[in-house]
Amino acid sequence: KTASKATATLINPDSSDLQATETLSNALGLTSRCMFFNVVLDKAGLSPASFDLITCISVLEHIPQDKAAVEIMWSLLRPGGKLILTV
Repeated sequence: KTASKATATLINPDSSDLQATETLSNALGLTSRCMFFNVVLDKAGLSPASFDLITCISVLEHIPQDKAAVEIMWSLLRPGGKLILTV
């Protein structure tokens, strides 16, 4: 069986929350496969059509420009990519 090459890009403008996520990632031995951005989504400098999967779990309702955020997420997905949202 081939080892997974999956990576994660984690974006959170709340630095203390992001630090807790990074600490957990390190404890699980996953930090080398993760990139952490302490910015809002539109400031992360991510390339369009570069993600197979984007999740936004219980965050969208806290973003004043929620429609713009969803549009950015859609633009970041590759063709056939999945966007999973919860509110």
